[in-house]
Order: sequence, then C-alpha cells, then structure tokens
Amino acid sequence: MKFQGETIKAQATGKVCLPRPQGLFLEFQIRATGLGDEAKGERIFPDARPPSDFVYDKKGTIVRDPKTDRPLRETNYMEPAFIQKQEEASRMQMVVTVVDALAEDSKLTWETDAAPGSKEFYVACFEEMKAAGITFGDMKIIRQKALVLGNLDNKALEIAADSFSPSGE
Repeated sequence: MKFQGETIKAQATGKVCLPRPQGLFLEFQIRATGLGDEAKGERIFPDARPPSDFVYDKKGTIVRDPKTDRPLRETNYMEPAFIQKQEEASRMQMVVTVVDALAEDSKLTWETDAAPGSKEFYVACFEEMKAAGITFGDMKIIRQKALVLGNLDNKALEIAADSFSPSGE
C-alpha cells in the first residue's frame, strides 16, 4: 500500500512490562493486533457448540411444535462438558493473540518444533508459557497492550465513535 507514492509501513509496535516480585519486570516487544488477527484464534480454536436436548412436558412426553409436529429442542448452556470446552477454546483464542503479539520480540524463541501458526504450535506455546510462570493475568496485560497499539481498545473505539457526526455526514 502506498500513500503519496511512499510505501506505508504502519505496523504499530511497543513494549509491555509484566510485573514480578521485588519490583522486577519482564519486558517484551510486541506488535499491535492487526487486521484479521481477531478472528484467527476462533478459526484455529473454534467456540464449543452447546448441546441441545428435547423439551419434555410434566408427564415426560416430548413437546412438539404445534405447526410442524417436530419435536422441540432446547440448548443447554449450563452443561458442564460444554462449559469446560468453551473455557478451553476461549483460553486458547487468547493464547493465539498473545503469541502473535509476542512475535515482534526477536529475543523470544519458542522451543517447539510444531509449525508456526498451527494448532499444535499454539498448544505448545501455551505449555511453555505455563512452565515459564506466565500467568493469565500476564497474558491479559499483553493482549490489552496489543489492542491499544492496534487502536482496538474500548477508549480508542469510543473516541473514534465520537468523531462521527450524528447525521452521518
């Protein structure tokens, strides 16, 4: 992409400092969450599908739709297995965002032999982060900083929304 004949390199980068005991910090270079990055984690680790079961009346008979005579089904969002699978999918979606943001740091290397960008790669990176003592709080800090760098944090979005005129002009 060019602007006024010059190639644009607009990759936003920055640093993030993760607090550690005794006033120490782990400092990493990170990049902004880019176009398409938001959905990448969901493509690799899709959300779980909640189970559904038939709807029963008080007598234990399956309730049917009066118009089509088809049995009615009800989604069960409280099924423990579904909740566990959804929590895992959400966690791994965050891992994808964090690992991709950390790709900017040339001093950071992953020990896995899995192909970068693959499901196995992100699972291995997650295990490496856990072994290194990186917490979910740390991952949230990295993710939030990447969103800020990409102008996707709530404050930046509110400012952008305020810049639009009420009449849409």
